[in-house]
Amino acid sequence: MQKADIKRILLFGKGCSTLKLENRYREYSYYSESNLINNKKEKIMDQVSNKDKNLMDQIESVKAEELELIFSEFSHETAINLGYALHEKAKILGVSVTIDIRKGDHILFHLAMEGTSPNNDRWVKRKSNTVQFLHMSSYRAGLENILSGETLASQQYLNPMEYAEHGGSFPLTIKGTGVIGAVTVSGLPQKKDHELVVGVLRSFIADNSNS
Repeated sequence: MQKADIKRILLFGKGCSTLKLENRYREYSYYSESNLINNKKEKIMDQVSNKDKNLMDQIESVKAEELELIFSEFSHETAINLGYALHEKAKILGVSVTIDIRKGDHILFHLAMEGTSPNNDRWVKRKSNTVQFLHMSSYRAGLENILSGETLASQQYLNPMEYAEHGGSFPLTIKGTGVIGAVTVSGLPQKKDHELVVGVLRSFIADNSNS
């Protein structure tokens, strides 16, 4: 007796005719394959759901940062002090970044560390344009568009040569007034750019509120 015959008998019983065995075997194979496909689909859906949940968690975290990091006032002197605070932190971390602080098109502070290039200046402008248009961090703009499957070009009809949905630019918000500008760094991976700005802003605002 062939091994295949033994397998069919074990699966479907000894009393079945060859034709019945073959039909049942095909039916068994079909449902086994269907279950396998469904299981794969469920795993993929779980992975997609987990990815979406992770994105939503990140978005909520960045929203909380935007609500937290608010100035009571912001002058040209504040911009200079904040710019140098970012510069000092970058030196401590041993990284090279371009730092830019602006209100609209008015640049209040701009510093390019050794190792940066004109390309970082272009990234700074594109990211800060995004913040001042959307009134949210450029990192959150990118996360939200990944979640929705959109881009700034498809959603807002913005020129990608002028606007970038990459992390590193954060809104300058004054209590009772709203967003008045952007503080931006460029030179690191986007999440690191974002974390550098947020970390310095948090300590800078805390230090100035206590003084």
